[in-house]
Amino acid sequence: MRRIPFIFILLAVHLSGAEIDAVFTPETVFSEEMNIAVPQNIQPRGNYINYDYFKLKIPQNWYIAYYLFPPNCSFDDIFYECDEEGFHIVSTRQLWFQSRNLIKPDVSEFEIRIKVKAPAKSKTNAASISAQIDRSGIVVSGPEQVGSTEIKPGEEKEIVFPFSLTKGFPNFSVRLGVSGDLIIQHVSLHKAANQLPANKTLVEGTIVEHSQLPPATTADYADCRFVCKFRGNGILAGSSCPQEVALVVEGFRNRKYLPSAKLKTGDHIRLLIRPYHALSSSEQMIQQADDLNLFTLASYYADGGVYIRKYVSSPISTENSVRFESQQYIPLSTREINHPLEPSAIQEQQTVIRKDLEKINARLAQYPAEKRKSLQKEFAAAWKQNADSDLPGRNRRTSNGWRKLKLPVRVWRNMDGSFWELPEKYDLNSGEQRVSSENVRSLIALRDCLAANGCQLIVSLVPDMYDISARVINRDFRRVPDFRNAEIVKQLLESGIEAVYGSDAIVQNYNRYPWAFFFNGNDHPSDTTQDILTDLCAEKLKRFQIPADLDTRDISYRWSPHAYGSDPTMAFPENCDIGNNQPGSVYRCRQVFYQGTELATQERGPVLVVGNSFSETPMNYPDSFPTLLTAKTGIKIAHWRQTGGAGPLVLFIQELFNDPEKYLRGTKVVVFAIGEKHLLHNWMLNIQTLEQSALLLSGKQNLCSVSIDKKELSGTLNAEGFREYSLMIPTGVEYNQNKPLVCAVSVNPKGERLSVSSGKNAAMFPPLPGKQEAALKVNVQNKRFSLRFAGNPGQSFQLRSVKLFQ
Repeated sequence: MRRIPFIFILLAVHLSGAEIDAVFTPETVFSEEMNIAVPQNIQPRGNYINYDYFKLKIPQNWYIAYYLFPPNCSFDDIFYECDEEGFHIVSTRQLWFQSRNLIKPDVSEFEIRIKVKAPAKSKTNAASISAQIDRSGIVVSGPEQVGSTEIKPGEEKEIVFPFSLTKGFPNFSVRLGVSGDLIIQHVSLHKAANQLPANKTLVEGTIVEHSQLPPATTADYADCRFVCKFRGNGILAGSSCPQEVALVVEGFRNRKYLPSAKLKTGDHIRLLIRPYHALSSSEQMIQQADDLNLFTLASYYADGGVYIRKYVSSPISTENSVRFESQQYIPLSTREINHPLEPSAIQEQQTVIRKDLEKINARLAQYPAEKRKSLQKEFAAAWKQNADSDLPGRNRRTSNGWRKLKLPVRVWRNMDGSFWELPEKYDLNSGEQRVSSENVRSLIALRDCLAANGCQLIVSLVPDMYDISARVINRDFRRVPDFRNAEIVKQLLESGIEAVYGSDAIVQNYNRYPWAFFFNGNDHPSDTTQDILTDLCAEKLKRFQIPADLDTRDISYRWSPHAYGSDPTMAFPENCDIGNNQPGSVYRCRQVFYQGTELATQERGPVLVVGNSFSETPMNYPDSFPTLLTAKTGIKIAHWRQTGGAGPLVLFIQELFNDPEKYLRGTKVVVFAIGEKHLLHNWMLNIQTLEQSALLLSGKQNLCSVSIDKKELSGTLNAEGFREYSLMIPTGVEYNQNKPLVCAVSVNPKGERLSVSSGKNAAMFPPLPGKQEAALKVNVQNKRFSLRFAGNPGQSFQLRSVKLFQ
């Protein structure tokens, strides 16, 4: 019996053509008249065979190679080359085709359609054609046959082979297997248009700026993304988005750089993007390298993309129905996300604030300044006697394990089954501090923003662990208020900010659980502190009369490993009175369960807890403060958190500014659950400052960038604490002298906060790492204007760019 040779045609699709084209093309992705008669007289030479030469013009981003071999004959490489006319010629020259695709699409349905004809006079009784799909990405799927059809002599037909492309396999190739005499007349690939989820956008544009990634091998974290400023030229498919966005791109995972880490300024790319808030909570927690501080731009995440080379024509059409979103900024106070607070709700909160302030003032009035001084002398003597009562070498610690923090000598105490520590020298009055006026103004701005959208703000502060320890360990001083925490809460209440004073309650319930803080130099709250603070917060939530989602009778608790796992610095110390506990053993914390399942938080709800790591300990999963609050109220608590200390003070404000709908829709209460130290020692972003810059730039066109002498880029403030620049609008730039100009200044501040002004208009650069931007009106006369920088004498900074808008 005559052996019939098989011929395989490989159609390999690079997603810069197939996946993206399939998204915005209405029906046909690829369609080509071929009229190639498959010859049956090729004979093998060893494992390979002699090639007949075929010429075939193919569309961009496709390549076709013909493998002709009889049954049981294998091949390993792709052989083809391209001539000057763009034809691909099968030859014996080896060329590797390296994919640059980054897109990871969701499930996409395709159809490969083939029009074939079998000659009426054939050497074989029948011919057949089959299709195989090779999917490749991180791994290669291997060939999968998606269909096979017989064609009788003289028969002409169109065959449809459906297949799907799932996430994780961004590349695919189609192999057509042919047996018998057959003429392939036409091959096409089809996909439904706009097959994108509702929140995804396929956009083409340019990387304008990008942040610097830290070295993957030496970074403090194994995974890191970086932020780019991306400007779109046109939307190809999917949802609308702003023309300029802050684009979050994958940099490295498990300390290994990803292909997207090579993106650089000026790269022209097609991107599949989605709003950053659409990522899961765990994904949003991944570290970001950001030295751009694009506060006024919406944040988007790059699911992937492809480079667009200059010779590739753009598919963007002026008739495209998808347009960029308007850049006209709408102030948060005028958006109709929720109804503004009713006057009765405002009055009720003011009453609560007034009563809380009366209690704080009454507590502090018992200890005027003179009495506090004498109190410290009494405390110092009592604490020395207490500490000296230890046997030599007992209850003292100076090291901190592998962390090697420079900590003072600390004394441990077992207080009725709860464990505390305190430095040998401690000033009972050292905690008297005030929150900076800038941070108070930022809290007021946040409060007013929330009130305009029907929400109220409550600040829950974790006190200093040693301020509590001093009073717990020395029993005669438990009646003394925590001056630091009380003064901070008093300051906030006087400013109209509802705040929770929890120190007295923690001291009174000091041994509710074995640990109130982690100690060993770690001031994160543990069981007792979180339990007391959520008790106080739950009491405040009662006035909102929010219906419960859960039956609190179905809440249970289990003891589980805490957030630090087996960290030796978070273990019971040696040579200390730790009762029956084994030195070096790690203590455990409570875990909240509902109907036998670990309780989890949600992204949206009537109560939103905004916090950092101080809201996430002691539990390991899923949360601590929010889940305890859920257990006590029956309300499913929403939780925004960022492990960095200043995250709630900066990143949350940015996210709220960029997407208020996500955080405010249906929200009645926002609880700021952070450490008092964060409010004292970190700078808080003012949401009104962001709005001011956005309103100034809203709807305006970029006129020009003003040149700056390289010698002037790095500046230092003089002895009086200021420096002035005189700048000129470039020649040839036309502007309307009757309309105000807005100047966008980009600065890399160093050290303290820095202000920039032009006449009566001013903007502030906060002490945040990396480049920052601010906008202000400028007074232009004869094409000249001046910028005045002010701060501390001798303070240095780098002026990065100055742009004018009108």
